[in-house]
Amino acid sequence: MRPREEWIRDLVDDLRPVHRALTPATMAALWLLASWIFVVGATLATGSLRPGVGAQLASAPRFALECLLGLT
Repeated sequence: MRPREEWIRDLVDDLRPVHRALTPATMAALWLLASWIFVVGATLATGSLRPGVGAQLASAPRFALECLLGLT
């Protein structure tokens, strides 16, 4: 078994600088953006938007709010 000081010295010799981790707020924003892109992509890929949805979003504020909450 090697002496403890030699073992620690060998470990320290292999150290390299690392990049700083992203802040929790940045990670949360990236997660939110990625999940939003996924939901929008899945919605568009499945063709679940009905005809005239744009007009309904403009004429019915409650429906627009519900869609916004669903995307969020």
